[in-house]
Amino acid sequence: MRRRLFDDEAARFVGPTGRVCAIDISPDQIAAAQQRGAEFGWVECRTADIASPPYGDAEFDAVFAVQVLEYITDLDAALRQIHRMLRPGGGLVIVATDWSSAVWHS
Repeated sequence: MRRRLFDDEAARFVGPTGRVCAIDISPDQIAAAQQRGAEFGWVECRTADIASPPYGDAEFDAVFAVQVLEYITDLDAALRQIHRMLRPGGGLVIVATDWSSAVWHS
């Protein structure tokens, strides 16, 4: 299954008065995300590691971690960084699919 760093639904939901930031350690994933998000001027895609993200304290209302936290070596440090970047009352959405237990039916 191919991973998608950027999904235009988030950009459409936030709209031009908001901001969507995506990070990944893979330059190839960032390049693909930049291409998919090119029409949205409020989307920023940067090569970065969650262990040292390029964002300040309380900068985001929400953080989405999609198919990533299960691969992090120091999960506690990553969660501390996410907590630091979230505004008070902000939310964290984690998507971690166990593909070996997924049942497909068509």
